[in-house]
Amino acid sequence: MKVRPLDYSPFFTQDFEEAYAWYGDAAAGGVGDRFLDAVDVTVRLLATEPGVGRKITFRSVKLKNLQCFRVAPPFDSYLIFYRCVEDEIFVERVLHGARDLPKVLKKR
Repeated sequence: MKVRPLDYSPFFTQDFEEAYAWYGDAAAGGVGDRFLDAVDVTVRLLATEPGVGRKITFRSVKLKNLQCFRVAPPFDSYLIFYRCVEDEIFVERVLHGARDLPKVLKKR
């Protein structure tokens, strides 16, 4: 099984840090750390099986070839957005699925 290298956008890092801080402030008992673990497990899966995500079609050309996959439960209300670029996975965002996704994704 081939493991593709991962590259993270600064937007992914910002999204992750905001969600991690929110879970750390809003919940007790290490929920932020469990969110970290769930995101890590999901991204590692994408590195080995990038085809598991679904290709999404937004009207914007900026969002062409973008795929998404749910973060591992119980954080599956969050979606990881990524692209396969040659033999690399470029992880662009991690966003709550209830957001206006086309609008947020186009702001990058």
